[in-house]
Amino acid sequence: MIDVIRKAFFLGLGVLASGKDMVEKVLNDMAERGEMTQEEAKKLAAALVERGKREKDELLRMIKSEMKRILKESPVASKSELEEVEERLSRIERLLEKEISEKGIKEKE
Repeated sequence: MIDVIRKAFFLGLGVLASGKDMVEKVLNDMAERGEMTQEEAKKLAAALVERGKREKDELLRMIKSEMKRILKESPVASKSELEEVEERLSRIERLLEKEISEKGIKEKE
């Protein structure tokens, strides 16, 4: 499931990148035909690129939010949960080693 989301995400980024090039080409063609000035084409291209960036950022936010929701609902442990279990296991190991060492000393006496 996550692989499908990842592929869709990168496909979307590719479309956004090629879309920028396409917009610039269309606007330059319009400027060459006299339908707008080069300055107007540059301003419009900049505005469209900025809008594309905002939409990309919003898309990324939505994807991250959805991925967090999916991961939260899945039976997979999070990184923080695994770190917590590792810490608890380390504490148990230290206590066990201490207990063994104390019993070993007492048995020799």
